[in-house]
Order: sequence, then structure tokens, then C-alpha cells
Amino acid sequence: MLDGNNSNFPKRGEIWYANLNEAIGSQQGGIRPVLIYSDDAYNCSATTVMAIPLTSKLYKHSPVHVNIKACATNGLKMDSAVEIEKMRDINKFQLIKCIGRISEFDDFRIAAKFPIMYPSLGILRKSDAFTCQMA
Repeated sequence: MLDGNNSNFPKRGEIWYANLNEAIGSQQGGIRPVLIYSDDAYNCSATTVMAIPLTSKLYKHSPVHVNIKACATNGLKMDSAVEIEKMRDINKFQLIKCIGRISEFDDFRIAAKFPIMYPSLGILRKSDAFTCQMA
């Protein structure tokens, strides 16, 4: 549990156990690992963080899942899939314990899935023509 000390805020790329017991419909629920994916500037001042649930069910083969191998660095006990489509804002009080962090390689692989899940993000990579049309 977080103690309110600002130096102890969750960092982007860390994996925490979180209490997601308020799940609705197909949301992941229960106590499970989540990947903190919001920026540290936000995380240190806000009461919430953007978290992406992980699952050990690797058979789903979704184009927006990233499988990561369990290792000492990330603290996972089982190989898991990062379920990008289930990213959501959670309160920091739902965070229980930091267990590790993802590698830079896994972070790159996860970031590469965001334009698939959120196609409008691809617009940001196009030329300035879009900006000129809006002006």
C-alpha cells in the first residue's frame, strides 16, 4: 500500500499487485499484476494512475496483447500478457505492492501496440499537413 510519501509514487514501467475487485463486465478483476503506464509527472501528483492489467492466459492471441516472460526483474511468477485494451485509470489506494519493472525492450513492444488500439495516435506521426489543415 502506498503511504502518501510523494517519493514513493508508482513509476511508469513498474509492475504492481493491485486490487481490481470493482470489475464490471469483461474487465479484469481480483488481485492481479498491473503495469503502470502513465507518466511519472502525472503519477507523482495525481491520486490515480493508468494501469494495464496482466493475465497469465496466453491463449487469447489478441493483436494488442504483448507476452512477457516471467523473470526476477519484472517479478512475475508466470509468463503473462499485457492486455492493452483493458488499460484503465485506478486509484493509488488500489495498489498493493511493487513487484518489479518491465525491460526497455518490453516497453518498446507495448508502445508499438498503442496505434493499433488507438488508431488516432497514428495521426500524430504524420506530416504537418494535418496541423496546417486545422489552422
